[in-house]
Amino acid sequence: MSARFDFDTALRPALRGMDGYEPIEPPEEAAARYGVAPGDVVKLDGNENPYGPSPRARKALAGGYEAHRYPDPDQRRLRAALAARHHIPESSIVAGAGADELIDLVFRVFVDPGDRVVIASPTFGMYGFGARLYGANLVDAPRDEADWSIDSDALVEAAEGAKAVFVPSPNNPTG
Repeated sequence: MSARFDFDTALRPALRGMDGYEPIEPPEEAAARYGVAPGDVVKLDGNENPYGPSPRARKALAGGYEAHRYPDPDQRRLRAALAARHHIPESSIVAGAGADELIDLVFRVFVDPGDRVVIASPTFGMYGFGARLYGANLVDAPRDEADWSIDSDALVEAAEGAKAVFVPSPNNPTG
């Protein structure tokens, strides 16, 4: 008799009742829902450029881009260029494959189960998802609904004893 793999038993207990992350809606679904062409959908929630890459970026990608090779995992050239431009040490720059990866990296490196993590909602869903995923205690200091500004007194109070406080600017979805 062979044992069958039981996903629910193998899953970390802290994740068993957790809701999954809801990614942004693809343009094709939004287009179908509103009866427009996918190319006419402008997705402000994804922080996307509706115009695509600039001609200079297209030219740079067309000349010498070697997609068949793994890139430098430490992003040395990018970090050196940014450090030189902004007059800061390369060691203070972390580059990643988008906000999701960088947010996850913050949680992986700094947040332990039970640590206090503060957000000001509404905000990007990955902060709350990361807190739940890593077993953190998520505390919300909601924004003022009249103008979406941060209630700084509430944020400072919520941040007392926090391991991480996320204050993005610009913020998704409030700008």
